[in-house]
Amino acid sequence: PPWPVVTMRCTALLTAQQLKHDNLVNLLEYIDHTLLNEMEAKPYGMDRGQIRKITYQLLDAISFCHSHNCIHRDVKPENILITRDTKVKLCDFGFAPGPGDEYTDYVATSTDRLWTSGPSAACFAEMLKGIPLWPGRSDLDQLYLIIKTLGELLPRHKEIFQENSFFRGLKIPEPEHQESLEEKFQHMKEPLSTKELQFLQFCFKMDPVQRATCEDLKRFDYFDRSMYSDVYRDEDAGRRRMKALDMKQRARRSDFALLVGVCFFYCFSSAFNRSTKAERRPACPEIDARGLRLFTLL
Repeated sequence: PPWPVVTMRCTALLTAQQLKHDNLVNLLEYIDHTLLNEMEAKPYGMDRGQIRKITYQLLDAISFCHSHNCIHRDVKPENILITRDTKVKLCDFGFAPGPGDEYTDYVATSTDRLWTSGPSAACFAEMLKGIPLWPGRSDLDQLYLIIKTLGELLPRHKEIFQENSFFRGLKIPEPEHQESLEEKFQHMKEPLSTKELQFLQFCFKMDPVQRATCEDLKRFDYFDRSMYSDVYRDEDAGRRRMKALDMKQRARRSDFALLVGVCFFYCFSSAFNRSTKAERRPACPEIDARGLRLFTLL
């Protein structure tokens, strides 16, 4: 859809679902640097410490969305903003369903969106390698590459594929040989560590029941608190800021409700006095001024 439509949709979704998180872009926030820019500047893989910090924040952002019944459905390097101090801001909720929306055939079956935590893991793999893990030339080719690494699709996946109008009459080619996940990283300048490989394996399970969630991955020892405390320090600081912001908003709502109540009482009292036609005292300038101030605030 045209970008103004997408922008309005994102604004409405972020507002309606109250998606406020330190790693989600704010409505009026402008950041012109993305994860894609970082990858293009380092075509043979990014710094491992930077990868770890970005991945943790991305998992935190996606987990927050899921906890608020929101599925982003378009997590990719172009939609991951990076500030100068390596703060992640997930943006572009144009594909995320609003209340009552249904999945389109394309989005529901697009291969890079089959996984709960897979999009973040795919970005993780691309940051490590400098190129996409499964660089398919089409959806069908990408499915072929995934099967070549992870094995045969589950019966449910096959059923979805066969029922989808985009793939009607098509068949996924059978791989001649399997290529393990570890083999996909064997030509890297800096070898893949055991924890990095385990992290990927936890994400890329064909069976959704066996697949790790974002919260599971955040607790994985790849994010060692003693070695990478800066990641958690940033997260804790972000949570404190969000808590403080929430308390301020609640205080404003409480003050607003109090003002409405006072104004209502003031107006009701005046109307009641007029309706009874009782003898009234001279108007008190102090009370009138207070009522005027309250209406001005509202």
